[in-house]
Amino acid sequence: MENREWKWFYQLMLSGPGMEETVKHSFALSRSLTLLLSHILESGLKERKGDLIECYPEELIQELNELRINLLEKSNLLKLTEKLAQRK
Repeated sequence: MENREWKWFYQLMLSGPGMEETVKHSFALSRSLTLLLSHILESGLKERKGDLIECYPEELIQELNELRINLLEKSNLLKLTEKLAQRK
């Protein structure tokens, strides 16, 4: 499929019934996995490249970033990651 076709397909999926419904998740993560997940999310959000992420509205991207921050806060890792980011 061409890039244009993939974008159309993703937009079709995102507009399907039930995609705006809230889903509650319950899971446990180690702090090391939380740091890794946070780093992957942050890198992906900065790049904003790829067929799927280009289809999402800015509000959902912001919500994903808030989820990343929430995971760090619950793991007591937010201050650490902020200090590490300042060192870069």
